[in-house]
Amino acid sequence: MPTVPVREFHGRDTELALVRGELDRLSDGAEAVVVVEGAAGMGKSRLLAEVAAIAGSLGIRVGRSAADPSETMVELAALLAALFDGTEPLLDPGELTTLHARPEQRFWLLHDLQQLLERAALESPLLISIDDSTGQTAERSRRFAPCRCD
Repeated sequence: MPTVPVREFHGRDTELALVRGELDRLSDGAEAVVVVEGAAGMGKSRLLAEVAAIAGSLGIRVGRSAADPSETMVELAALLAALFDGTEPLLDPGELTTLHARPEQRFWLLHDLQQLLERAALESPLLISIDDSTGQTAERSRRFAPCRCD
């Protein structure tokens, strides 16, 4: 199935080739992680939009969000938005059986999210894209192989 870009996109052939390869692996049932890093204004947000369009054209369900630097009170806010917001959310918020709002219950919240994600991923491949302008997610994800936007 051919991929259709959101609008004409230039200058990221290397990065798109890497991500397309990972999306193909994802479509085949493998798991994949790509961290996109780069200085402000280098086109990371535009690249993520392009990746989401390509993923959608491949039949991969997409959950997207952007971190809000002022949103420091709600831990995991960007992840939760990517999972539960949008016109076709990846997860149904009604499936969270209990709300684990207190900090000492964070383990159980993550456990419940993991189970919901695993169930959703069995139905179809998923792409979770978080545009993290604060750099918090990238800092926590150093163990993954980054796709640099220099």
